[in-house]
Amino acid sequence: MYYQLDKKSEKLKDIWIKLAEKMEGIVKVGAVNCQNNEDICKENNINRYPTILCFPSDSSQPAIKYKIRKSVKRLADFAVKHMENYVQIINDDNFD
Repeated sequence: MYYQLDKKSEKLKDIWIKLAEKMEGIVKVGAVNCQNNEDICKENNINRYPTILCFPSDSSQPAIKYKIRKSVKRLADFAVKHMENYVQIINDDNFD
């Protein structure tokens, strides 16, 4: 979530684009301009810009705020950490 005229938001733009390219097909990366989408920003209690949120696939769960220094690698690690895990361990008891 960003504010178009905010300098910190503008600095994050290049990192955000690189993150979206790196994570394409793995996680969805998007940006919300709070000037044009005030309702979404109010709904998510956004009062500082830029704000990075991770929305779990279970929409009943709250969004998770990213609070660490912003870099493509750190943001990618954060996204992967919060991905749903679909791996199932196979053993003799559950293998048909």
